Order: sequence, then structure tokens, then C-alpha cells
Amino acid sequence: MVYFRILGMLLIVVQMGALAGCKGAVLRSARIQMQEDQWEQADENLAKALLEDPDNDEVHFLLGRSYAHRGEFDKMNAALARVVELKSTRATEVQQLKRQYWIENYNRGVAALEEQRYEAAIGPLKAATVINPTKADAILNTAFAYYKLDRLDECIAAYKQVAELQPDDTETIARIGFLHFNRQEYEPAVEYLGRAAALDSTNEEVLLALGNAYSSLEREDEALAVYQQVLMKDPDNYALQINMGRIYWHKKEYEPAIQYYAKAVELDPQRQDALHDLAMSHIQLKQYAAALPHLERLVELNDINGEAWYWLGTAYAHLNRTEESAEAYEKAEKLGVGVE
Repeated sequence: MVYFRILGMLLIVVQMGALAGCKGAVLRSARIQMQEDQWEQADENLAKALLEDPDNDEVHFLLGRSYAHRGEFDKMNAALARVVELKSTRATEVQQLKRQYWIENYNRGVAALEEQRYEAAIGPLKAATVINPTKADAILNTAFAYYKLDRLDECIAAYKQVAELQPDDTETIARIGFLHFNRQEYEPAVEYLGRAAALDSTNEEVLLALGNAYSSLEREDEALAVYQQVLMKDPDNYALQINMGRIYWHKKEYEPAIQYYAKAVELDPQRQDALHDLAMSHIQLKQYAAALPHLERLVELNDINGEAWYWLGTAYAHLNRTEESAEAYEKAEKLGVGVE
């Protein structure tokens, strides 16, 4: 989730005297006042210069610098865009000015992140994004700050900005999917995890989450198709075997459910969930002899499992092991599981 990197500062020295400008005294005054950090007076003279010569590229460029100095970067962009529209020779200076302020704000934001001052990081990172909305770095770091602050709506929105800028960014697209999945928002989770899986079909974590999202939406055939992709690469994945078994159980297809539950038990004989599900699949098919060793193993692992004792008693009864059935039922009743 972490994404931050300090960029080397770009130093720009604008030679005010070298700028080709209009001949008006107000513009000359504005230049001098900006050099002397008299920004309010400079603004007044720039406003006059703009009235005097509205198509002067130097006036718009200096206005851009003034807006940047005040942190009004949307206005800076508009002023500098006008410089470019006027087919000025200052295109390089425009890019340098924007880059200077982008780097300054980006580095301030990253420094705050590194100090874990996440709220303080957001302002300069968002300013960097206003200055250049096509650069993903600042947006990714903004998303990270929102994530650390548990402002997940804003975090997801920031990642979606990046996904629009970089439609092949598998990592960011997957993050959006995981965030939606963790919030139990399964439809958008499927959308973004599906996109990530299409970009990288080898990512097992993405595929498993996609399968789980499909399963949560009861889109079982799609879930099975995704799980099968993972199973081919990772047949010893316990969670995957359990998930496959549960989908077939839900579909009342107990034979394939048994196949996957049995594999899960083979992978981890101590896990009671797989033992239980395997036994109950056999019970559904009235395969009491096959269910018996799994039920016996369950009560061996956990002798206060009333449900396991109940079904063990049922299996014994169907196998005509009357005394053992009665003992199992008695234990079930003592543990609060009634016997009809």
C-alpha cells in the first residue's frame, strides 16, 4: 500500500530583466515588486497591465507566478494556459514553473507521510495534483494518506483517479477491488478484481478474491471457473479446496463437494471445519460408514462439540451400533444438542 518517493528539487531562477514584456511602466513596476517580494503591489500593477495589454504573454506568465506564490494553483494553471494559447516563446518557462511548484508540494507531502503526519500530507499532495493532474505519484500518495486515516471513500476515489490515468496499472486496480471486497461491496469488487485478473492472470491473491466475490454474490459458476484457474497452479491451497467444496455443497452437488473437502482434510487433518463439512456431505448422501471416521475424529479433536456427537450418534444408529449410538446421543444432549 505504501507509495512515496522524494524527488530532487528543481531550482529555477527566472531572470526578470530578460523577459520580453510590454513597454508599460506598470509592468516594469510589477517585475521589480515581485523581485522584492511585494506581491500585493505587484498584483495591482499586473491587473493594470492586463487591462492595458490583455494579450501580453509576459503579463499572464507573471500572473501565473503570483497565483503560484499564493498557492492558488488552479488560477496559476489558467494563467499559464493563456501564455501557451498566445503561442508564446515561454513554453519552457511555463513547464519549469509548474514543475518547480509540483516538486515543492509533492516533497512536502511525502515528508509528512514519512513522519506519519497523514492529515498534513493531504494538502500539499492535492495541490501537486492540481498543478499536474496527469501525474499519478501525488494521487497514489494521497490515497495512501486517506487509507491510513481510515477515510476509505476518499482513498478509493483517489485510486480510481489513478486507474483512469493508468488503465494498465494492475496493482492499483487490484487495490480498489480489495478495498471494495473488504467493505463487502461485491459488485464493484468483481469489476475491479476482474480487470486486475485480466491484466495479470498469474496473481493468485487477486483470483482468489475475485472467486470469493463471485461466491458472495452467489454467482457460483463464475466463482468455480476462477477457482479452477488457481487450483491448476496451487492444488495444495487449503482455503481454495474448502471454498470449492462449499460452492458444490450450496449447489447440492455433494459428490464433488466430498472430493474437495477430502483434499482439504488431507492437507490439514487438524482443521475441524473441513472434517465437519466432509462428514456432513457424506451424511447428505446417507453414506454413514464413510462419514463415521470423520465424525469420530471431530469428537477426538473437540469432545464438547455437541453437533458432532449428535451426528456421530446418528451414524452409529444407521450402522446398527446401538450402544455406541446411545452413548453419543447422551453426550450430545448433555452439551445442549437435542435428540428427537
